[in-house]
Amino acid sequence: MKKNRKLKKKKEELTTVKSNTYGEHQRAKRGTYTEVSLNDKMKKSSEEQGLSNIDASLIRKELLPYFYNTKPRNYWPRLLSLTRAGYKGGSCLDPSIFINIDVYEEYKLNRLASPLFNINSSGDVLTVKLEWSQSPNFNRKFPDGYLYGVLCIFIDRTNIRSASSVKYSEVYSLQVNKGSCSLDFDLPTDYQYALVFLILHPTEKNKVYTGAASSGFKCIWASSLKDQSKVAMEELVISDITSA
Repeated sequence: MKKNRKLKKKKEELTTVKSNTYGEHQRAKRGTYTEVSLNDKMKKSSEEQGLSNIDASLIRKELLPYFYNTKPRNYWPRLLSLTRAGYKGGSCLDPSIFINIDVYEEYKLNRLASPLFNINSSGDVLTVKLEWSQSPNFNRKFPDGYLYGVLCIFIDRTNIRSASSVKYSEVYSLQVNKGSCSLDFDLPTDYQYALVFLILHPTEKNKVYTGAASSGFKCIWASSLKDQSKVAMEELVISDITSA
């Protein structure tokens, strides 16, 4: 019977490792020290990845305080994919890639409500107006009311900094079908782009509940702030949340 013979390795080709299964033993070295040159496509991909990681980290930092009791499923990989896609074809991120993205992908906002929103800028003020003709359908027994919130996130990737501001409406009874609210935010000019998120929470006896299964959290608007300085005083968006 022919025996299988293992090729003997030279001493310099072996390395000593410790393993929970096999204990301390020797094995062949892995990897290579041979330098390779990246082609143009790989260099561009590497550059885009580095840029997008900065944006993703800044956005995640501002979103973290507003996550519910449970964190969004796979949100970091999703955020990285979005920022990476936002850099395709250029060296500047296109923030519109975030519009209509739900923070909690498994609990979309439009399953609860479909308010109209109107966003406009006037000088250094960003105004978000909400209007609805039907109260949210929480499909839960405990809620007797609801409130809307708007979170604005501002990103300056050049100086690697970010800022955010959040404001909420008053609490409305579920028996109140029609309603509207207007929320004003300072619009900084020294940041590169802004993201606007719409938040919806149920309430019981004026107490706010922030469970993911009964709430909504969605990006409804995003734009370069340099672009907005050119269109100040003009209406930016009038849309239905269900247009996603």
